[in-house]
Amino acid sequence: MADNINIVPYDILHQPQIDMLMMRISKEFSEPIFILKPNSTAIPVVMPDLYLLAIINDNVAGTISLTKLNGGNSVLKKMFLHKDFRKKGIAKKLLMEVMDWAFENKIKAIYLGTMLQFIEAQKFYKSNGFEKISIGMLPEDFPINPLDTIFYQLKLV
Repeated sequence: MADNINIVPYDILHQPQIDMLMMRISKEFSEPIFILKPNSTAIPVVMPDLYLLAIINDNVAGTISLTKLNGGNSVLKKMFLHKDFRKKGIAKKLLMEVMDWAFENKIKAIYLGTMLQFIEAQKFYKSNGFEKISIGMLPEDFPINPLDTIFYQLKLV
């Protein structure tokens, strides 16, 4: 299955499909997976340094992003995959693209926050070399999502 996908950079034209993907995933859990922000021009939109989409048959099946932090660190965000495409190598392919980019851009470590209910995601991160860390071990400029309670680090150097 992972051979039938295209990994492409984010394009605003895909945003409606990304929104639908997020809504579908949110319905899988009884607890909220994101905080709804009111529409406001006062809230700046910060685009990640790398934002990739997994496209299957012209549909967004998954997303992943990486944003540089200070000191050669980075934060992995927006790692989501439609449930019909999980356990087929697509998440691994997205992560490998991010890691290739991180190496090319001399990133020293990738950090991420996740939620307690994302049990399968936690298994995925651990199986790909991420180590669970305490919140106190995060870089100072790590953007903490108030819903995240579990944190991971992957040292690249």
